[in-house]
Amino acid sequence: MDRAGWHFQQVLIRFSRGCSDSLFTADMQTQIVLIDFENVQPDKLASVMGDHFRIVIFVGASQAKIPFEIADWLQRLGNRAEYVKISGNGSNALDFHIAFYIGQLLGSHPAAQFHIVSKDTGFDPLIAHLRSRHVKVERVLTIEEISGRPSSAGSPPVAKTTPEKKTPVTASSLKPAERIQLIRQRLLTPACPRPKTVATLTNWISGIFQKKLSAADVQVVVRGLKDEGTIAIEQNKVQVRGFK
Repeated sequence: MDRAGWHFQQVLIRFSRGCSDSLFTADMQTQIVLIDFENVQPDKLASVMGDHFRIVIFVGASQAKIPFEIADWLQRLGNRAEYVKISGNGSNALDFHIAFYIGQLLGSHPAAQFHIVSKDTGFDPLIAHLRSRHVKVERVLTIEEISGRPSSAGSPPVAKTTPEKKTPVTASSLKPAERIQLIRQRLLTPACPRPKTVATLTNWISGIFQKKLSAADVQVVVRGLKDEGTIAIEQNKVQVRGFK
């Protein structure tokens, strides 16, 4: 079995162990976004709303207000977002706080990728040092620049000293047959709930794949499940064969 096949088998194993619809995100690298709110005030966070993102906004001691739009986005993220209010003033006070939090978060998320959102080039020596210790970190000027890649514009390049790890399985990397296999396994797991209508089924499949599939790709999965006999559809009602 090649590496791609092995990774896919690990996804299947995780799907067989429980019914949480967030299981698929176990294969997605944790992305931690640290926003220097003194320096950059984004107007939205739509591009970092996936379940594998965690957001920390560092607010200056003299900043008394957060725009409603940002507060609204953060509320949607729930416990995956937090504010850090800087307690004192100083030219590098916020920078030191971000450096401390990166060190702290590395303890609980050693494989995470960090994104510092700031125009402050003072972070670049820290980033170069962290990369020399094989920490995946970049500095970006805007939220929209976050790509999930180890290096990006705004961060100093560092030569690779270790072999690049193989990219984990993601929704877009799976073949249609593999997507069908994953959903079939979830539907046939006795303890798991099963969608009762076509609309809930398509929404559920989309959610399983973190909404990374097009509507057409989702329909390919539904059609494949129907053609192979895993489900039956009658008058917009879905019946999983073997379950009532």
